[in-house]
Amino acid sequence: MFTVELKDRSNAYTIVPSELSLRPRRWSDSAVGGPDSAVIEVAGPREQLTETLRWLGYEVTIRNKLGTPVWWGVINDVEVSLGGLVIGLSLDDMANRVAVAYTATNAGGADERGTTAWTDDATSQDRYGTRELLVSAPDTDSAAAATLRNRVLAERKQPIPTLRVEPGDVGATIRCVGYWRRLSWKYYQQLAGVEEHTDIGNEVQAIGAHYTATTISFSEPGGVNDDDMYDSANGLGFLSVGDVFTVEGSVSNNGTYTTKAAGAGNVETVERLFVYEAAGAEVSIGKGKLAQVRINKVAQQFTLGVNTSWAVAYGYVHARRVGNPVDNLKLSIYSDGSGAPGSLLVSATVAGSSLSAKFAWVEFNLGSSLTLTYGTTYWLVVERDGAKDPRNYYEVALDEDLGYSGGVMKVFNGYSWINRSTNADMPFRLVGREETTSQLSSMLNASEFVTGVDVLDTSGVSTWQYRAGDTTILEEAEALLDMGNSTGKRLLATVTPEKRVRISVAPDQGDIDLAIDADGIIENAVGGRAEPGQLIAGRWLQAAFSVPLADNVAPVLPLFVERSEYNVSSAQLSVEAGNVRSPWDVGRGRQG
Repeated sequence: MFTVELKDRSNAYTIVPSELSLRPRRWSDSAVGGPDSAVIEVAGPREQLTETLRWLGYEVTIRNKLGTPVWWGVINDVEVSLGGLVIGLSLDDMANRVAVAYTATNAGGADERGTTAWTDDATSQDRYGTRELLVSAPDTDSAAAATLRNRVLAERKQPIPTLRVEPGDVGATIRCVGYWRRLSWKYYQQLAGVEEHTDIGNEVQAIGAHYTATTISFSEPGGVNDDDMYDSANGLGFLSVGDVFTVEGSVSNNGTYTTKAAGAGNVETVERLFVYEAAGAEVSIGKGKLAQVRINKVAQQFTLGVNTSWAVAYGYVHARRVGNPVDNLKLSIYSDGSGAPGSLLVSATVAGSSLSAKFAWVEFNLGSSLTLTYGTTYWLVVERDGAKDPRNYYEVALDEDLGYSGGVMKVFNGYSWINRSTNADMPFRLVGREETTSQLSSMLNASEFVTGVDVLDTSGVSTWQYRAGDTTILEEAEALLDMGNSTGKRLLATVTPEKRVRISVAPDQGDIDLAIDADGIIENAVGGRAEPGQLIAGRWLQAAFSVPLADNVAPVLPLFVERSEYNVSSAQLSVEAGNVRSPWDVGRGRQG
């Protein structure tokens, strides 16, 4: 009634010895992934049964009497019973491409994470396909990690035989898995979508934290009151007794001073005296001992580290508010203009009141309208969009160890972009987002067990596209499917017999195309019986009868079939709805 086809790794059909009989016993599918598992029993003489061990990793198709494929996948493990001894082979613990992620302590006592290069066994990969394994090794240096990697590959590059003494009938059992499960054999890495420098030092840069005026004068003619600074605009009220402040822009009095007496229109200094200077020059004053007072903007030059273009969605800087600024902190991306920010490309703001008084990563929504291109130089600019205020301003964290290799940092003094007095980098993070079904297409196509992807329904939902490479395609794909689409509907995926993945929105309850009658017969939308052995996960099943049901049973139908399994010996199709076992066992020899 049901037949089995086998193909080897070269896609050639395998001729099964005539002495062997392959009998499919049961198979299942899932709404996410399609064909999931299958069990095939093999009967024949003892001397021929060991041939089945050679089929490990072969492709399998089960067909019904009409020739319709009802299940497809690969052989994952084989057990051969010789009567008293059982020999087994499984791909569960096999790995033929290995790397080690390790954590080592550097000279400064900090933990540093590293990953060895991958090492491969080509013979095993040719026979079974490539299965990656990323081993975690804490407190290990690079040399020890490489040794561990090589040992793991040597131990696991081939399936490890199992032997057990167990009296029983002579025969073999083949267990298969669907192609979807093979997505766990490869880790997914997508380095596009992030450009960052997250090393944060102890240095900070104030932005827009100074007072600038042309009404400031120093001393009086003839050296009278030569320890006094005056402001006819009464703008010096931000200084208090004991404050250190720095003057910039004066003709003769630039430098650092300490206040002895303070007022809005007059400040008296300790020890250091002023040279008489009338008002008129644009003088700037900032609190603290500053090498540069007039810092209105900070700009970090950057280029993409990965040769892929991507749309930037969010930007982050490590910043805080000082006091209570009432304006906004602004983040912008500029083109390069002869080694300084040129033309504005995109910008975003956050309210100063929303920032913490402690340093934290501040997020800016850049809207995904700008595509960053590899090989192009850009500038990330941070500024305030309101007036300068020495009481209420912003600070960004810096890294004076110059750990970023993608560009330099500059500051804007109100007139031009200049080098900071002490070179530094500004920690930042730029991230991209990509529509989830577009990401699914990319990651699924990275698997050797998938020949293509057909996106029947796009999700309309975007999320981070960067992947570090420490999770498998299966984990990533199922996480993206779980997000659903923009209208809140579920996304499903199934693998076709041609190994193409089809992604679509789950059918609505109104899209019922299967019905079950009181005798357990399943019919399709046009009234025809379902073909024998066919699975129905991912579809709605409706009742085709009006027999009164108890209150606790009535809500069962219609139901969405999460998983279905066909058992040949009982000719029974069982279904699960919503990960809960259904009371309905349907089919009982009635499918065809």
